[in-house]
Amino acid sequence: MPKKKQSDLAAFQAWLVSEYDISKRTACVYASYTRKILSKLPYVSTKHLDSVLSEAWTIQSRDMYYVAWGRFVKFMKKEKNYELAKPTKRSDTRKSRIKYQIPACVLDSLLSFIKEARIPISMIPAIEWRHFQRVPNAKKWEMVDPHNSSIYIRVPIGPVMEIYEWATNGQPTEYSPLIPIKPQSREAMPVSPLRKAIQAHKRSHSRS
Repeated sequence: MPKKKQSDLAAFQAWLVSEYDISKRTACVYASYTRKILSKLPYVSTKHLDSVLSEAWTIQSRDMYYVAWGRFVKFMKKEKNYELAKPTKRSDTRKSRIKYQIPACVLDSLLSFIKEARIPISMIPAIEWRHFQRVPNAKKWEMVDPHNSSIYIRVPIGPVMEIYEWATNGQPTEYSPLIPIKPQSREAMPVSPLRKAIQAHKRSHSRS
């Protein structure tokens, strides 16, 4: 009989509850993150783990993916006597947050972009340069909604180009993020430090 989807990591969840004295609900969350990683791996290896854990969909919860996988490795070692591969890179989101810097002029352009396009800040990390269709129409381009390819959003050309100059130095790839963690990086800035940067920018404007 095939395993039910939610029972495939039942032994892992029970071990988490016992080993770390956490609730069943929290153990279920760890199992969910582990299951997601497993579903993305062609097979378990350090190389594939590094690749999967660097993908855009992990950005907002990257720390949790690393922690969940680390605990799964411990579970397999202790309970199954099996050595699972581990990623070589460690999640370092907390340390890198303090290094995130967006120039004031770029933040101005970003705020104009968000306002005119009428999109939430939470969408920004998912936007890549491939989503823009650069066919001018009344000083605007069209952008494909990164979460729904059937939806097109009209966006202002000026602010987008100002962001483009800072983010890519004129050398983007189609998968370059709209707002990277630093110019020319392939990693998008997570939404939490992005919100903080915008809020701090607005406060500085209100005081001036």
